[in-house]
Amino acid sequence: DPDTVGGRLVERTILRGYATLVDELRQTITDIPKVSPAEEKPAPPASFIFTELWKSFERHKLDNREWKADTASNAEGTKNVFDKLFPAVTVSQLVTTPIASDFKSKLLLLPRHYARGERKKMSSDTLIALGRTLPTRDQMQGATANKHLGNFSEYWLYLVGQKKIPTDIPN
Repeated sequence: DPDTVGGRLVERTILRGYATLVDELRQTITDIPKVSPAEEKPAPPASFIFTELWKSFERHKLDNREWKADTASNAEGTKNVFDKLFPAVTVSQLVTTPIASDFKSKLLLLPRHYARGERKKMSSDTLIALGRTLPTRDQMQGATANKHLGNFSEYWLYLVGQKKIPTDIPN
């Protein structure tokens, strides 16, 4: 009944819904282009050892004053630990396998001070095996692992900026 509050509410709801529908129908609907699966594949990245451009990355960060000298020397540790855990890994291997997630998992298993003293000479497998036997407080801390991952994220962006890696490949 249009004379009651409920009736007016239903009437207005229907009218507003109809007005919204008419407005939507007036909008131009664009066709979604069909893309064949062959066109969706990104270009494969160049196959070079992932960390081979690290020195130029450091130089870029220093030249742009994004890093100080001590930051660059600390970031060198990121490259060194990556090379120890994944020796000579190429960009194409990095894209096609879950190395990034494996990197963080392995970092968190490394013992603290893995690059000092006798531990420096140990293989990555030996270090990880040792780290598994240690209490969590004696393993690499999460903040340190995140710092290493952050350095590689910046390195990835640098490689994209230098056109060494296509932009459409996910990090």
